[in-house]
Amino acid sequence: MHKFYLKRKETLHILALHLSVISLVCLLIFIEFPCPFKFVFRIPCPACGTLHALRSIIKLDFEEYVRHNYLAIPMVVAVWLGIHKRKLLCNSKIIDFFIYIVCILDIIRYFSKLFVDFL
Repeated sequence: MHKFYLKRKETLHILALHLSVISLVCLLIFIEFPCPFKFVFRIPCPACGTLHALRSIIKLDFEEYVRHNYLAIPMVVAVWLGIHKRKLLCNSKIIDFFIYIVCILDIIRYFSKLFVDFL
């Protein structure tokens, strides 16, 4: 009985955390929130355009999604899988491989975007 109560309490905490993060992301998606990294350093961050891309996906505007950040959804999935990989698939190497691929693709996208923007 005691283990069940603790497991249920942990599940409720995880659910509350997920709902609050989803609420915050939705709030940031629907308001025009500037990138703090870009505001301070005057160059885009590696994830720049992610919130705008997610807003475009919600509006079903795929052209704008690709223009802002075509890796937005894979990045969100990679972060979520990275946070929960122990509970999902017992530290699966497939999740690690997916996260590495998304990171490498985002680094390539980031530096190519920096190079094109500075020309």
